[in-house]
Amino acid sequence: ECWFPKATDRTYVDKLINAHAQHPKFGKPNYKAPADFSIIHYAGKVEYSAEQWLMKNMDPL
Repeated sequence: ECWFPKATDRTYVDKLINAHAQHPKFGKPNYKAPADFSIIHYAGKVEYSAEQWLMKNMDPL
């Protein structure tokens, strides 16, 4: 996703939602920013913000 010319954090999360919306462990928090999503881990629900994910992913190791 980070190499697509018009990719944004929002388009990344939109693709996550489209791919995993039916999965019981994936969720989109209500009242959060458009680039947020949640995953239910063994210890409970964890909310993530995809802000700057694509930029960070492009950094070389």
